[in-house]
Amino acid sequence: MDFVPSEIRLSREQHEVIDRLTECRGQVFLTGKAGSGKSTLLQIIRNNKDFQSIVLAPTGVAAINVQGQTIHSFFKFPPGIIQRYNTGIQKLIKKADVIIIDEVSMVRADLCDHINLALQANTKSKKAFGGKPIIFVGDLFQLPPVVSRLEEEFISSQYESPYFFSSRIFKSLYDFELIELRDIFRQKDQGFIQLLNRIRKNECDEEDLFILNERLLLPANHEYDEWVIHLCGTNATAQGINLKKLSELPGVPKTYPAKVTGKVNINQFPIDHMLTLKSGAQIVFLRNDPDKRFVNGSLGKVIECKQESILVSIEGHQEPLEINAVLWDQIEYQVDSQGKINQNIIGNISQFPIKAAWAITIHKSQGKTFEKVHIDLGSGAFENGQLYVALSRCKTLEGISLRHPVRYRDIRTDDRIVDFMNQFR
Repeated sequence: MDFVPSEIRLSREQHEVIDRLTECRGQVFLTGKAGSGKSTLLQIIRNNKDFQSIVLAPTGVAAINVQGQTIHSFFKFPPGIIQRYNTGIQKLIKKADVIIIDEVSMVRADLCDHINLALQANTKSKKAFGGKPIIFVGDLFQLPPVVSRLEEEFISSQYESPYFFSSRIFKSLYDFELIELRDIFRQKDQGFIQLLNRIRKNECDEEDLFILNERLLLPANHEYDEWVIHLCGTNATAQGINLKKLSELPGVPKTYPAKVTGKVNINQFPIDHMLTLKSGAQIVFLRNDPDKRFVNGSLGKVIECKQESILVSIEGHQEPLEINAVLWDQIEYQVDSQGKINQNIIGNISQFPIKAAWAITIHKSQGKTFEKVHIDLGSGAFENGQLYVALSRCKTLEGISLRHPVRYRDIRTDDRIVDFMNQFR
């Protein structure tokens, strides 16, 4: 596999899965628990130059993370309920060997149906998804699709559930394949891995709750220890913590405005449009460093805010690093003169790949790995999979502290997901 980067060492399972995915001729669902390497495999597949792929995601941040395009922007779908299909992407669809859809747990059933209809319109084929192979990637036990109150009545009247597997086209598939990754790379302790799996499937007992609630705030595990990040249920809670902690630091804050060029939707990027920091501020990195000095989710602390750079110390590193602004590209897929699919940069943003982060939302923590987390669910979990996502961000059980005790009602799993997954057992 000469398209696999030399620095990535694949397990036997991952080698086998890549072979199966590159031979994909129908529809495949690549799934696995948190930390099982789904994102790594996706990037390896998209880097295979002999296998032309289009990578899409339901949200802007998810699309940026996989260097792809949002589903809506690619298909030119309008916001809300979709009633028409753009047929101006026929050449792109024809050249694609496969379409990869990441974070499929957040793809609604109606959106899945519209993807099918748009592909059929662009291929002039009545086959499922216009006859194009589709690789769905994600974990249904993590964050669910977003259904607004205005859309709730329509979705519930048309579909058994909001999930992609309840779409009409999905129910008509006869050659659908599920590939589930079994190996876990984020955590090493088998006891913790098994505990997370029971939480994932809502199979916890009183002993599990006792083990979790031993992580309630202890004198030896303070919420404001160095290199601890708060994982919060709401954006308001996370923002409140960050503003409070920043204001408590001495000195004058420095603000770095993002510089926008071309056609860009800044809300699709994980960065701050106006990045405000002080010396001593805890920060989180928002992308992987090409020189491998940090990864998406690494924590650091600001040493000095310079005019054109920021000096930071990084968790686990002795030497400070000077961080510069980087370009964040807004891309669109196009076919070049040789008939190859390329990513056309239509605009970009220049901004530092960091933000103040004593706290972030559980939603925004998805895909990140931390050494220490302090989990604050407020009045309780309000989404399926929310507690599981929060707990599974941490490498060890010992690195977790809780602001509030975990109750049975916080361990939320949709039975429709369990029933769907059990079909493949």
